[in-house]
Amino acid sequence: MKTPPLLLTLAAALTLSATAPAGAQPADRPKVAITILLKPDASIFVDGQRATVNQLDAALAVGATRHAVVMYFRDSTLQHPSAAVENAANAIIDKVINHHMPMCFSADAAFKACKKVGK
Repeated sequence: MKTPPLLLTLAAALTLSATAPAGAQPADRPKVAITILLKPDASIFVDGQRATVNQLDAALAVGATRHAVVMYFRDSTLQHPSAAVENAANAIIDKVINHHMPMCFSADAAFKACKKVGK
């Protein structure tokens, strides 16, 4: 079975960005983030690419090995979500919890507030 392009891209990015210099302490390692955007039609985007829940789960598995932080944003939060959006949001949060990853809930799709955390 071929590895989906999303996973190849994410795995390569995480490998490059999480490589610490020789002798570096854990606090010196670059911070790695995975962005998740949930649209009003219940479509999920992981690091800007549309993804299924299974692809999200695989990306989170890779991210968890790199101690990634999840940055999450649900578009149109002022509206009551449809059942499909609620199901997708629950699936996303369940996957993040299952991988024991820290998560930042963003107020904007640019993840500005989440990017300030830890600086």
